Amino acid sequence: MVFSADNHISLAEDIFYQRFPDELKDKAPRIWYEDGAYQLGRKGQSFLPGDFSAVLMQYDDLPGAGSTNIEARIQELHEDGVDKELAFPNAVLALFHYPDKQIRELAFRIYNEYIAELQERSGGHFYGAGLINWWDPQGTRRTLAELKSLGLKTFLLPLNPGKDDEGNIIDYASDTMSPVWDEIEDAGLPVTHHIGETPRKPRASTTAWSSA
Repeated sequence: MVFSADNHISLAEDIFYQRFPDELKDKAPRIWYEDGAYQLGRKGQSFLPGDFSAVLMQYDDLPGAGSTNIEARIQELHEDGVDKELAFPNAVLALFHYPDKQIRELAFRIYNEYIAELQERSGGHFYGAGLINWWDPQGTRRTLAELKSLGLKTFLLPLNPGKDDEGNIIDYASDTMSPVWDEIEDAGLPVTHHIGETPRKPRASTTAWSSA
């Protein structure tokens, strides 16, 4: 059996706007297609740096690269001799440092739900890496429990976990993170990291964050 452990899938449906509760739809990150790549942003302004979008433009038009055609994706895997895959998100990585943490977690939970639906439809060929709350132990427990109930087998933690509510840089090795790691250990799921995360935009280009 051939298992591809580092594939990627581009979110190609506007799931956050579609699935956010009505009272929060105006805060939902949006997904749209532009210039050969699926973008993520707000009010028509992408959260993705230009060089990251340029990479996606090379792949997003390929059969099965977007999330709307899982059948084509499975066919491509079959033709390449791959039985199963683990797929990481693309543009969704830009939400790792979304300033509104309530919205960030809600978006992660919706992404997990959506990717689990694709996983179910794939017949055991596609497995998606989920996303969790890593900045609050109760949120860690909540998102991990939901992720497991959806049938996801692993989750992605960012290499750069950002800052806490007091503006301090989150250090995975610090004592303050022990409750988060305890929740992860109790969940019994493997942790994944990935190089090449979407960086935050330069300070001069943060209007998208401030207007979100």
